Amino acid sequence: MKLDLNGKWQFKSSRDASFFDAVVPGTNFLDLIRLDRMKNPLVDVSPENTRDNEWFFRAGTDDWIYRKTFNVSEDFLKADKVFLVLNKIDTLAFVVLNDREVDHSENAFLPFRRDVKSLLKPGENVLEVRICGPVAFVVGATKLIKTPKNLNGLSGDVHIRKPAFHFGWDFAPFAPASGIREDVYLETACGAEISDFRISQKHNSDGAVTLSMTARVERYNTTDDFSTFFSVLSPDKSEFNAKGIEIENGLFKADIEIKNPELWWTRDLSDKPEQPLYEVVVSLSRGDEVVDGKIVKIGLRDLVFDNSPDEIGKNFRFTLNGVPLFIKGANYVPPDVTDVFDREKCRRLLSDVEFMNMNMIRIFGGSGYENEFFYDECDKRGILVWQDFPFACQGYPLFLPAFMENVKKEAEYQVKRLHFHPSLALFCGNNEIEAMSVNWMFFSRYIDVAEPFFYYDLKKIVQENSDVAYIPGSPSGVSYMFGYAADNVGDAHIWAVWHGMKPATYFKKRLPRFASEFGMMSLPSENSMKKILGDDENINSKKLKARDFSQAGVGKIKYYTLERFNAPKDISGWVYASQIAQAEGLREGVSHFRRNKPTVNGTIVWQLNDVFEGLSWSVRDFDESIKAAGYYLRRYYAPVAVNIDAVDGGFYVHTFNDTNKDISAKLTFKVCNYDGEVLVEKHSDITLVAGESKMQLAQGMAIVRNQNKRLRCFAYAELETEDGKYTDTRLVRREKCARLPHPVIKREYDFIRDGVLKITLSTDVFARGVFIKNNINGANFSDNFFDLVPGETKEITVNLGRTCPINGLDESLPITSAADIEIKGNSADAFFTRLFVSLHPVNFFNRIYYRKIPRDVRKRIVAFFDEQEKEKEE
Repeated sequence: MKLDLNGKWQFKSSRDASFFDAVVPGTNFLDLIRLDRMKNPLVDVSPENTRDNEWFFRAGTDDWIYRKTFNVSEDFLKADKVFLVLNKIDTLAFVVLNDREVDHSENAFLPFRRDVKSLLKPGENVLEVRICGPVAFVVGATKLIKTPKNLNGLSGDVHIRKPAFHFGWDFAPFAPASGIREDVYLETACGAEISDFRISQKHNSDGAVTLSMTARVERYNTTDDFSTFFSVLSPDKSEFNAKGIEIENGLFKADIEIKNPELWWTRDLSDKPEQPLYEVVVSLSRGDEVVDGKIVKIGLRDLVFDNSPDEIGKNFRFTLNGVPLFIKGANYVPPDVTDVFDREKCRRLLSDVEFMNMNMIRIFGGSGYENEFFYDECDKRGILVWQDFPFACQGYPLFLPAFMENVKKEAEYQVKRLHFHPSLALFCGNNEIEAMSVNWMFFSRYIDVAEPFFYYDLKKIVQENSDVAYIPGSPSGVSYMFGYAADNVGDAHIWAVWHGMKPATYFKKRLPRFASEFGMMSLPSENSMKKILGDDENINSKKLKARDFSQAGVGKIKYYTLERFNAPKDISGWVYASQIAQAEGLREGVSHFRRNKPTVNGTIVWQLNDVFEGLSWSVRDFDESIKAAGYYLRRYYAPVAVNIDAVDGGFYVHTFNDTNKDISAKLTFKVCNYDGEVLVEKHSDITLVAGESKMQLAQGMAIVRNQNKRLRCFAYAELETEDGKYTDTRLVRREKCARLPHPVIKREYDFIRDGVLKITLSTDVFARGVFIKNNINGANFSDNFFDLVPGETKEITVNLGRTCPINGLDESLPITSAADIEIKGNSADAFFTRLFVSLHPVNFFNRIYYRKIPRDVRKRIVAFFDEQEKEKEE
């Protein structure tokens, strides 16, 4: 039995005399916003709403009391035990029931579950959750135990087990909300309950899959006999059953073999809209009475992570059901800083992940673990998840026994909770702690405890409670503090582009085994910029800089934008140009890494989504509009794609096939003048081998230069298969040097179903970076920020809703191209602006820090450390 305690509560600050209405699940920020005490700090970051707002200050420093009055029946209390469950208290809290303390909670990543039967009474009961102000706690704890300086947010936030980015990060504002973020309820237990349930898979040589299932049963002061029964329901509704055998006191086991299984695949290797999931049920019975049960959904898949030494150094590759994967993904940040988890927002976000052809999401260590629904959706959609444990960029007080015990409980609980999910590909101990620890010379005890915890303690917890792969940190090397910056071992974070001010072509100098972080910033959408700036058209506005939590982000956006464009006249021009610059930068990295498969086995760009309306590296805005980079990723992350690389005075055309089947295709390559006149043309019938990236043809520039000395032309590649047509274009020169023509773009409209508009576009001359803005409902298009070639048509669709007006569509859906951007500066202005930005102290020292390419680790040293690791494990 379960009694729901969600809904209407009351809350107050410890300094207030009276209670106010509150909603649970929720946060104190949400409740204060409802009371008009403050505005959402993710939208309004002005000093009046944050730094100078008394309630914003008190939200993080005051203690907060949440109260709920509820009734319990006598029948409900007849159970052997009654548990009070709060799935997520954020963060430090005392739980009080009927004026008697139940227990305290000190970890937002651990649920609170306690037997409260003795404290309950028939009739009216009063539950209070007294939450300590997180900022006040952090400040006080840091006075007692000093920590290394936090370069991203509030120093000392490592003392509290709460998402670190709530205290500020380079992509997020300071917004330390507290509250009861997930469900609250009472649940009963009679006689016994299943306290732990685990499933492991063995994929046999004949194709069958054996499921080995164990259930731990906890008895409550009873000598009654209990039995377990295991069932597996397949996607086609076939059922497999087995009775559990008690192999030791309270531990039941059963094996079930499934022949001809439907395997789980990532979305790029499957033609199914949803992946097949098997429902596994374990029931606990006392005689004929079922007293408890667990239901989980799993996918049958053989996912292998290989980080063994090889001929290059040390591998970093995932293989799914025998097929090597090239990972195409992005780093994800849970967007609910002040809010609670929203299922519809999650669905929309993951639909955009699918739209951008990603097969993995990384949840990085500065955030936390996601709601169960998130992983369920990834399971259905065939999206892998790389899960960092929530440790990032700082030294943690693991030398404190209480803190160590707390985080070990957290890790064990989360591994047991998540290990069922077929989407879960990897647990990672931390984000960038080894790289950052070189700055902690005066905090040696933080360094001393990192290796045993991340390399051994966490690894042991993962291995004892799951079959999920584990690495101690990202970036990873060959041992603690050795090799984490090298390309030929483990995964790499490449920040010489952006932080180090290197051009995007720098990516071509790097061959990491796996690129798990790299990215570039851009301005958010024009609608977001209007909200931020109002009528201000100044890129250097203080309002914009107030939303820049990185180091000199506005300046770097100008730096990289002015590499491709001269200074735009207005904000809409800056938005467009900065997003093209970001997209082209990611194109350089993603395409280069895909071209070098299997040396490189994957890319995860930084970052997928925004947590507030401001400046970040995201490819999807806070308002859910997809930036130019997101549309580029859709093309360059596509399982089948064609790519033009311009290098060494020529063009090189590559094809990618990440599917598990060979594909026959026709490849066409052309170099054309802007009016469409063909200067060079080649055709080839080719076979795209399954899983292969290959250079198909090369074309020198001499013949082009002879016909077009100023190189006012473009390259075009087309890959035609029976499933569709894939294209790529490449300017010979950057936009500001290309003398682009002003296109006349024609369009035809056709409503193909309720609210869905098809637009057919054509142009008289080459149109660079065609962008259609949706001023009707803001919905994303099926494609955008694309090049339009004369003589070709382009069809795109958008869902404008059933109430969409059919008149005035040209005005409601305006079109912009690179040639249409109004410019107020010239190349000299751009040069001096970029020079000024590069001399900013932060940028200047970063340029020095990132000036050299990291050296590879020698293979004999890799082999030595591998042997050392094997000896330690034995």
